[in-house]
Amino acid sequence: MLSRLIRYILMILWGGRIAFFGSATCDASSHFSARATSEQSVHSKQDYRSLSRLQPLSIEGDSLYQAFGAAFRPISESPGLFEHLYLTNHIYSFVSPSGRFRLWYVLESTDAVPLIDEDFSGVPDWVESGAAAFDYAWRKQVDVAQFSAPPHDQDYAPASAEPIDYGNDEKYDVYFLDLSPLLISGMTQSEWQTSDHPEYFAGFTSYIVIENDFLNKEEDDREDYLWVTAAHEFHHAIQYGYSIDLYRWWMEACATFIESQIFPSEISYVPYVNVFLSHHEYPLWKRGSSREYGAMLFPQFLTLYYGNGDTEIIRQIYQKVAISPSQVSFFDILDDAIQEYAGESFEEAIGRFVAWNYFTGNRDDDEHYSDGFLFRQVNTVGVFSYPSGYTRTGDPDRKPQGLGCNYIELHNLRYISPLDELRIHFDGGEYLNRWSVSLLSFTHTGHCDFRRIAFEEGQATGSIIFDLPNLLDKIVMIPALVSPPTQMTGLTYSYSIEVAPSTKGTDEEQIVGQDFQVRGVLNYPNPFRLRTEFYIDFIDNHAETTQPISLDVYNIAGQKVRTLVDRAIKPIPLFWDGRNDEGNRLGDGVYLYRLEIEGRLFEGKMVLLP
Repeated sequence: MLSRLIRYILMILWGGRIAFFGSATCDASSHFSARATSEQSVHSKQDYRSLSRLQPLSIEGDSLYQAFGAAFRPISESPGLFEHLYLTNHIYSFVSPSGRFRLWYVLESTDAVPLIDEDFSGVPDWVESGAAAFDYAWRKQVDVAQFSAPPHDQDYAPASAEPIDYGNDEKYDVYFLDLSPLLISGMTQSEWQTSDHPEYFAGFTSYIVIENDFLNKEEDDREDYLWVTAAHEFHHAIQYGYSIDLYRWWMEACATFIESQIFPSEISYVPYVNVFLSHHEYPLWKRGSSREYGAMLFPQFLTLYYGNGDTEIIRQIYQKVAISPSQVSFFDILDDAIQEYAGESFEEAIGRFVAWNYFTGNRDDDEHYSDGFLFRQVNTVGVFSYPSGYTRTGDPDRKPQGLGCNYIELHNLRYISPLDELRIHFDGGEYLNRWSVSLLSFTHTGHCDFRRIAFEEGQATGSIIFDLPNLLDKIVMIPALVSPPTQMTGLTYSYSIEVAPSTKGTDEEQIVGQDFQVRGVLNYPNPFRLRTEFYIDFIDNHAETTQPISLDVYNIAGQKVRTLVDRAIKPIPLFWDGRNDEGNRLGDGVYLYRLEIEGRLFEGKMVLLP
């Protein structure tokens, strides 16, 4: 009992992946042949007779045997914190069909694997399925995705290590163990260092510990969990091969992402994502409550946006860490890798990433995350409704921490005059703070544009202007704190929203000395369904013009679709009913008008609704 207690304490110190108790929904037939397990709790004589052909390792000595890596390796010789004692001296091993993995297991004690052996192979079906799962994980991640294979412990184990029969060979070691008391499905432990270069973080060999039976899951889901966990933990083995300094949150985020790529119908990661999205103000790298697994959205975003689904950018980040001096910040390595691969900075990537996260839940538009509709919808911390302009600070209870953000929505923009512009000013406080402020502007037809506030070098303040804001349904402002990335305390910012007469296209020097009577043109309503009228805004409200007026309508491609007025004098009223010159109703969307008067040209946008 004491040995088992010590074992669990050491495992808790190291940590492992917390296993949710929900049912997996993976289609088993897509990646393995599901085996019947209905007889798992009742073992027939036939089961034992078949398994009796197994020959355990012949080990002399105490009945408590260490079985990780080398059978009797002292913990002081390994860089890891974990060591386990099998509670029996009958230890078995099985080599996977590919010859790449050796799976260790026992048939007695709480660590025993299920004893069912339907094919009378002499090896428990559970072990054979696990071997197939790890072979599949290798094929998908090494052969197909081109990640580097984990290094062999045979190549790096010290001379004092135990014989190859106990694990130090060219095969990767996997150990079945009862992990259910810890509520984890598996874990990967670093082992022997692969490089002793003083300036770089070394890679390591490793081994995997995986749950021996998943009896805490629904019976039909247990083998699914075995396969998914194998994919997840094997990716950790790949990561250790590159470098031990990949940051735990990044390792878990990427392993969960790769797992979801290998089994796309498996949605057990969704609860993790919802934990991550529930507190968007927290740091991207924050661990705890399984948040690091939900951070899989970041590597998923990188591959979807920059790589069109290819995981090459993830491989490049791993490789950059492996060849970077140990004093270089991981976030600087991320910046360098993204710059090299995509031509954008880490700061720009964060700005796009937090914008992508807005399209979750009911806001999913089928253009971002494939499972976005399953995710929790991010909450807003502020709402602006025209005509109330104001200056305010961010929500004091949800101030962004390093690489965290807020979402602020601006509504009722259709009531703004087309002659006005919307100005947003952001102040991030001290100049040492670096912010990325993304803006999403949505038209009434659902089209969305992405923009960012530009900050001058060394400044944390900036502004942006939206012309013709009346054509927009809403604007979403997303301030994200990008520097310092390790900031644990939320930082305050302020912003102001102002509607003022547009300055676009106004040339004061041209107007001076000329007898212009027209200030501008507007149309109302906009957007519209049946009819919109055009109004000429005179400098003098009582003035009129004797100049001819021309008014044409164009589609978004620049093709003229309707001539409303052709050099007429005082054509009152001016309106458009959404039809072309042939009298046919046009499709909904954005159209442009061009009005010429007094030798000047006035242009604007209008939205025809269905």
